Amino acid sequence: DVDAGAIKGIDCHEVRQEYPLLKALHGLGFPVPEPLHLEIAATPERGTDFIIMRRAAGSVEGNQFGADTTVPPAVQRELAHVVARLHSLPPIHGLDDASPQLRSELWSLTAADCMRDYMAAWYRLYTSREHKPIPAIHTVYRWLCDNVPESAGKPTVVHGDIGLYNLLFHEGRLSAVLDWEFAHIGDPVEDLGTIYTVMGNSLDWPTFLAEYGANGRPVPSLHRIRYFEIWMTFRNLCIASVCLGMFATGRLKQARYGVFVTRFVPHYIDKLSSLIGEWKKENGH
Repeated sequence: DVDAGAIKGIDCHEVRQEYPLLKALHGLGFPVPEPLHLEIAATPERGTDFIIMRRAAGSVEGNQFGADTTVPPAVQRELAHVVARLHSLPPIHGLDDASPQLRSELWSLTAADCMRDYMAAWYRLYTSREHKPIPAIHTVYRWLCDNVPESAGKPTVVHGDIGLYNLLFHEGRLSAVLDWEFAHIGDPVEDLGTIYTVMGNSLDWPTFLAEYGANGRPVPSLHRIRYFEIWMTFRNLCIASVCLGMFATGRLKQARYGVFVTRFVPHYIDKLSSLIGEWKKENGH
């Protein structure tokens, strides 16, 4: 666990939460590094909690800002295939003790109701933690609640932060999906919104969606995907606010929280304003 306390208590941001999910995914044959051991006896003398995994072959093809160049067609196909495969997994039960966002009762809800539950959890986390007050967060949260895309579709496991920076490729094939800290049960289109946010300019988007659909998944409209682009930007703004609050009180000491995060707060606010404006135009408002 490194800086897990910043957003502790939601998703799988602690290794004790991530480990049982990785075990379940690996048991279903999904490409994650094989988890071998969970250490949760952390003390000041022994250090933080940790997971030991079997090393997966491969290397990362991009970073959190997307790809360095246009994504090659083969990599694009692998990405579409693995996301569709994730969203086609059967319900995973027995993880209620790992994370509230993995509790079994969520499987009986619609994807839209799962999204409402998930957003409420993030809003509670934001309001319950010390944070840098940002009025836009409250306004955008209400907008998100009022405009959740209705869907009769079933929820799936959602990675929550999928992009080339969290994928390993070996000899042209995807070998492992990494970093499940944001994993939860929710609307699968959220993952597509994440990919669109960080890689939209690097992908042949119509071809990517066609590949996703060819692997057995319903293809959502770009308008619906944009909603989740707004959601991801909102979530990142909440995280930035909490990290700045913790940095100001000395609970986070790394200088990057005072510099890097501060730099991105106005960017997130401007982007939210622009994205919601585009969404309204597309929706005929």
